[in-house]
Amino acid sequence: MAMIPNYFSSIFKSVQTLQEYLGLDIDELDIPLDDKNALNELSQQILIAIRKPNEGIFECPTEFTPPATSVSAAYNIEDMLVDICVYVLSHWQLSNVLTSGCALAPDRNSIRMKYNNTILNQILTSKAWNVLFHCVKKQNLYDLFLSAIILHRLPNGAYYQLSGTPLSLRNVTLEPKKHKKSPDSVDQYMSTFLFDIASHHKDLPRYLDSLLLSKKRRKPTGCSDQPNKVQKLSRRQKKKLKHANTAVVSKSKGRIIAIDRSQLFYCQNNINPSGHVVMKLPKDHMLKRGKSSDLNDEFIVHCMSKIFPREFTTPNKIKKFLKRSQLMQEIVKELHNRHNKVQFLQILNKRCPQKSLNSNITRTASRHFEVFELIKEIVRRAFPIKFWGSKDNFDVICKAIKHLISRRKSEKLSMTEIMHKIKVLDCQWLSSSHKQRVVPSDLQRRKMILQQAFTWFFNDFIMPTLKSFFYITEHAKFGKQTFYYRRDTWQSLTEPRIQSLVEADYFEEMHGTEIGLQLAASKIRFLPKENGLRMITNMNNTKKLTQGHAQVDTDDKLGSLLDILHFEKDRNPDLMGSSVLGRHLLYKRFKSYTKKVLPTKSKFYFVKVDISNCFDNIDQYKLLHILEGVLQSGQYLGRQVSSARPFSDKIMRRSFQAFSTTDTTSEIDGYVGRLTDVRPGSIVVDQFGTKHYKRCHGIAQGSRLSTLLCSFFLGRLEQDKLAYLKQDEDGVLFTYIDDFLYITKNKDYAVRFLDTMTKDIFDFSVSVNKDKCLTNIYSDIAEFTWLGLIFDTKTLNVHIDKSARKKSDVTSSLTVEYSRQPSALLLNSGVRAIKSKLYDILMDSEINSKQSLARNLTAGYTFGTAWNNQIRNYTPPFSGLLQCLQEETV
Repeated sequence: MAMIPNYFSSIFKSVQTLQEYLGLDIDELDIPLDDKNALNELSQQILIAIRKPNEGIFECPTEFTPPATSVSAAYNIEDMLVDICVYVLSHWQLSNVLTSGCALAPDRNSIRMKYNNTILNQILTSKAWNVLFHCVKKQNLYDLFLSAIILHRLPNGAYYQLSGTPLSLRNVTLEPKKHKKSPDSVDQYMSTFLFDIASHHKDLPRYLDSLLLSKKRRKPTGCSDQPNKVQKLSRRQKKKLKHANTAVVSKSKGRIIAIDRSQLFYCQNNINPSGHVVMKLPKDHMLKRGKSSDLNDEFIVHCMSKIFPREFTTPNKIKKFLKRSQLMQEIVKELHNRHNKVQFLQILNKRCPQKSLNSNITRTASRHFEVFELIKEIVRRAFPIKFWGSKDNFDVICKAIKHLISRRKSEKLSMTEIMHKIKVLDCQWLSSSHKQRVVPSDLQRRKMILQQAFTWFFNDFIMPTLKSFFYITEHAKFGKQTFYYRRDTWQSLTEPRIQSLVEADYFEEMHGTEIGLQLAASKIRFLPKENGLRMITNMNNTKKLTQGHAQVDTDDKLGSLLDILHFEKDRNPDLMGSSVLGRHLLYKRFKSYTKKVLPTKSKFYFVKVDISNCFDNIDQYKLLHILEGVLQSGQYLGRQVSSARPFSDKIMRRSFQAFSTTDTTSEIDGYVGRLTDVRPGSIVVDQFGTKHYKRCHGIAQGSRLSTLLCSFFLGRLEQDKLAYLKQDEDGVLFTYIDDFLYITKNKDYAVRFLDTMTKDIFDFSVSVNKDKCLTNIYSDIAEFTWLGLIFDTKTLNVHIDKSARKKSDVTSSLTVEYSRQPSALLLNSGVRAIKSKLYDILMDSEINSKQSLARNLTAGYTFGTAWNNQIRNYTPPFSGLLQCLQEETV
């Protein structure tokens, strides 16, 4: 019997082998030798676990009573399992994995199968379980299947649950480990007191008397007229007392406050009835609602509650804060008056003038320094200097605004960075009195209040202002770098694009009842690139347009269909043609090809073609016809497997889902064996805009299904138009979404492939972009570029395409975390970026020569050096880890 995992004793009351639980001695049974061997094998694979008391979901009020037919000779193990399932299904308080896929029959005395049950099939077809049924009392078997948890050990070391309440439904927790008792930590103030006692051990009575004396001078009995002063503390003692005073304030580190910049991106334009873009703060904004005549005390208190929300939680706290913040209330009034006088559009046209609409859309975006100057001037005109406390503080805030504007898409602005070098004492409106001395606790209180003001400033003023004037997005070429397009400029860029799509019958405007879609409507957005716009469909967080109680997430609803298509793809890889959706597939197929054709002195012919606007040009009706051939089975069975295993004093649960046809259900041993994330010792449970447009042509680029559907479509194109390539024993075809690469030693096949792709695929409603076609058929090309890789046309060595490795590529690959452990996270992101450039196909010595490997390593480390140089520009000044980071990188 294999060793029982240690954590079983923590989640179960007891764990026994099958023989121990039943009190069975297999050697003494009077049965044939084959039956004994079957029982011995079953006993080695089965563990019986008893759950702890009061761990059931509910307690069933009635106990199981064996039917009268159980004593008959015709009663078999199938009848017993049916009776157990009927009992469990008849009581809602019970749950057992045996009943998966089962339902009560109309007579409520039998069961019907909604779909195949793997557990019941495994028990009924097992010779050992049938032998055990005839060797053990029936009541013991009833208790085994109803009261215990049967765990079947699989070949990979995991355990598969055969009976009992599903472990995924139970609140399973591990008992905490018993650690050695550590001496109680001594309070800082107490440690200082003990230090003082130890320092005056020679004259302890006199020192204790001095502590009891008041600060007033008085003469002790029997002493001279010289007053007895309280002994002064040393510098070391004062330092400890100061640390003890601030320890209460700083002992609990709250969550790090950060300005989430993700709200800036992809905000829709606000169009007025005349068709013009509205570029101003929303009407419900705090500073838009207040006029000079409406600035009464009630409205000012409302504004204060928006700026300082944590101070308006209880009536007593509100009263104290309003008494403390009299000066701040006057500043809020002045802020409203100054804000109403700001000419926003005039400043916008001055600082960020509208760019001319040319072919290069990238140049129509406003530069970061222009956006910064715009926001800086608005803030300078709207906010009085008293709000910042001093000009130095205003300069610090301007620097934080500059960081907010210039950072990349996924990066945040932490409050720690904003407060860095802020002089809190310069803000007079934070003081609670006119006292000169500020104790540490009051200083910490002022910082908390100031942080709330800055949080409101960035979240409720700076970000709405940016969203009002600019459409903010990333760029197809420059990765995660942020681009700011004026709203009116962006409207001028996108409106003709949408109109052209409607005129070209790509979209059709929907009206009335057509909007009531089952899958809801998805938002589209445009991603700028050098010479145009790329349309992206966002199917996350889609809004359900029909009236209903629950929101519909289209992407989640299509998840099951995606899993079914993956199942069909794995079952019949020919459906995908030569598609290589991933670098690992390209590496595997290219390596096998090089082993077949190398070494050789023949010339290799390369042909590269690209389908023009592939996603937009796919014929929907033809794609549906292709999917009808892919989804040949009428029904599919979804199998969900939950895995539970221990990790760091906790139970980690993971779920896996796969689909199969209803007529082919694999055994659980083989199925779990294919799941790489199920580890030895795991327990596995088997359980079953304002306008709306309808797309008339092409498929959405951005859906979870897009890439797979495109691969099926082009796979059929390959079957119909390129079937002759299978006859070329010295050729190989690679397809990555809509990019084709054909390598062969036969010139005739290369010419025929190029002619087919350029002249004979129009019945699929797609065409080749001739500007991106490349071949060495008619001219000698030493190195051939495809998907960021360079192929040597003579030796088939693979190199890194350094032409795409520019400074902008390095910068766009960085994502800096400025809130917590910035340097360590920056190092990890850089290492991942470097590793992502060194693919397996580049570092395989069976594909590449020593010179090619050295070239690839040199290119990789050159990229790492360029990345390390960029760190200097993005490492926060207060992190203090730059030198350590560079040493670790080297």
